[in-house]
Order: sequence, then structure tokens, then C-alpha cells
Amino acid sequence: MVETADPNKKHYFKQLNSPRAVKEILTVLAKEKEVCTLWLQGQEKESTENFKIVELHNEYTLILQQEGSFWKKLFSSSLTNKSVLLRITYDKYQYFGSGILSFDNSNRQHFITPELDKFFQCQQRGTYRLGADNTTKIKLTVQNRTYLCSDVSGGGISFFARNQEKERYPKGAIFRDCVVKLNDKTFLIPYSAVVAIAEYKDNQATGKIKVAMQFKELAEELMNSLCQYINTLARDREAGRPKDS
Repeated sequence: MVETADPNKKHYFKQLNSPRAVKEILTVLAKEKEVCTLWLQGQEKESTENFKIVELHNEYTLILQQEGSFWKKLFSSSLTNKSVLLRITYDKYQYFGSGILSFDNSNRQHFITPELDKFFQCQQRGTYRLGADNTTKIKLTVQNRTYLCSDVSGGGISFFARNQEKERYPKGAIFRDCVVKLNDKTFLIPYSAVVAIAEYKDNQATGKIKVAMQFKELAEELMNSLCQYINTLARDREAGRPKDS
């Protein structure tokens, strides 16, 4: 995959770099009968149309059926014969592309062949996890106890605790006002829920557990700030620059 030029987006937005990669994704999307959303460039907020993917034809062409009433499915879309943008959501990713929407009168179906050199995969915000290393320090303070962490994302964090503390963090437990510290920057998380807990194993017995927490009810501004800073640290790491710059 080829990463986009915008350094603040490179970990979320990737271009599929070969026809084979595009074909593999389209095959999965067609098999799962996902919904394809189409719109004219610059008009996504004003007007979008949804189509169910029926099948994949000739490796790269998506056969579509317009969603809506029975009568709507019989006639061509207002977007027919126009260059449109498309979006398909699957698992934790969104796929974006463009192409010309066509309509086959014989079987009353629409179809589109995405431009193979303009097909992108976008990892949804908050799912990219930044791992700790010798220059990126991640800490979490829970009820006045501070722990070293293995990774963090806009959606949650994983930290190490002593095995004796296992009962403090049962699955489903909610903790208020946890503090995430990434190097010298701090973020106050209003609510965090324990979603998983397991014995930590590496090359030696550590006597530690690993606790995974999910952030709850993050305000939009806080989510944006956290994701942006995580992305900045990841960018700086890859560029080989000091992480606090």
C-alpha cells in the first residue's frame, strides 16, 4: 500500500497499490453484500444514494442494486452515466474510490468499475494503536496508581499491573477520570471500562497481568486531540525525529 502525502493522515489513509490488492478487497465486499454509498464530488452532504453490492463481475466491476422502494429499484439512478465517488464500510475499514455509474436496462441493475489507481483504504479513527518503545513513553493513572502501558489508541489503552492487582480490574469495571500520559502530554479520560485481562507472558515469568481498557463517551474535541497526537508521535517515530518535538 502507498501512504498518502499528508503526514497527519498516513496511518489512517492508504492507497491500494496494485490491481490485485483492489480485486481481493472487492471480492470480499461483494461476498459480504456490503452497502456502497455513491455521490457526486462536493455533494456528499446534500445527496448520497445507497446500493447493495450484488456480485463482482469480470474481476473489478461491482454489480449494484439500488436500495429503497420496489419502484426505485426498477429505474436508473440520477447518478447514472456520471462520474461519482464511492464509499464502502467493512469491518474497521472504509474504502473510497471513484468511477462512472452505469445502468443495464436488460436486468435493471447498476454497475461501476472503480478506478484501480484511485482506490483507498481508511482505518477508522481511533483504531490505530501506537505501541510504546524506548522513546515513546505511555503511562496511565487509575485511582492514583500509575502504570506503564504497552499501547494506546483513540479508543483505548493496555497497561501492565502486578498479578496481585487482578481483582482490582475485573472485566466490565468502570473507572472515572483516568489520566493518559504520552511523553509529556496528558489527557483526562472521563470514563474507561475494562474489556480484557490476561496474564502477561514473555521470555521470562514476570508476575504481571495485562489489562485492556476502552475509553467511553469521549467528547469530540478530546478524541480529535488524542488521535492527532498519537498520529504525530507515530509520524515522528518513522521520520526518526525526537518524539517530543
